[in-house]
Amino acid sequence: MQETVPDLVLVNPPCRGLEKALVRQLVALALQHIHYSSCNPETLYEDIQEMPSYVVKRLQWFDMFPHTEHTEVMVLLEK
Repeated sequence: MQETVPDLVLVNPPCRGLEKALVRQLVALALQHIHYSSCNPETLYEDIQEMPSYVVKRLQWFDMFPHTEHTEVMVLLEK
């Protein structure tokens, strides 16, 4: 049986970011695209640094809770 790899994966980790093992697994799968939704720009940045074979193609900020400091960021990473 042949194993298939998806073209795109969506991740939405908690504020602490992705577990390092998951980052390694995503890189090993060599996915064409990763959509990363984050509520913490610092851990988002750290996780992206662990995926050097991917480039940020698009980034969008979302003000989910007006009049607070909370935001969401959606990043499209491409191989």
